[in-house]
Amino acid sequence: MEGGAPGGLANLNVDPRFVDPGEARDLHLAEGSPCVDAALLSNGTHDLDRARRSGVRDIGADEPRRTAATAPPTA
Repeated sequence: MEGGAPGGLANLNVDPRFVDPGEARDLHLAEGSPCVDAALLSNGTHDLDRARRSGVRDIGADEPRRTAATAPPTA
């Protein structure tokens, strides 16, 4: 949300660092995005790609594309 929301919880006024928001419209969060693991509330069990959300949730509708090296540990 540009400019943030006054008094809103977990609203960030920063570049979310999408992979490629331009022509490719890849709105996955890029590595190092300040939105990764930043959600205070649960926002569903799956993202837009139907990938299961686990651990600390990210802000946004699409989780980062994670490889085995960057995936959170499973219990």
